[in-house]
Amino acid sequence: MRHAALFYNPISGRRKKHRLRDIETVQSILQGAGIEVEAAPTRAASDAAAQVRLAIRDGFDTIIACGGDGTIHDVLQGLAGKDAALGIIALPRSPVAADPATRSPRSSECHAQTNRGWTNRVS
Repeated sequence: MRHAALFYNPISGRRKKHRLRDIETVQSILQGAGIEVEAAPTRAASDAAAQVRLAIRDGFDTIIACGGDGTIHDVLQGLAGKDAALGIIALPRSPVAADPATRSPRSSECHAQTNRGWTNRVS
């Protein structure tokens, strides 16, 4: 069974009040696919890289960046050179997000459904 750390920024974007619900939806979908998931809110700006390194050291084999470009960038910095799978689940910032896939309020669910069957590692 995969052991995944789901990193997200709890205070970013315009949908802060929906953030926890989005994260819980993603967790539920991934757990339903047999992936053990632990949510890991980032603690401060650019802190995700250190948190990712600690998660890998603690035995997580999958790292998921759930959020926007800042969260994804910070997670990638911690993942560089490490032996862990990467998942990216984009969360919408607003109803007029540039990516049509993020315009739906259920986009976090769609991304999680799409990414729940990862098999490849990036090295």
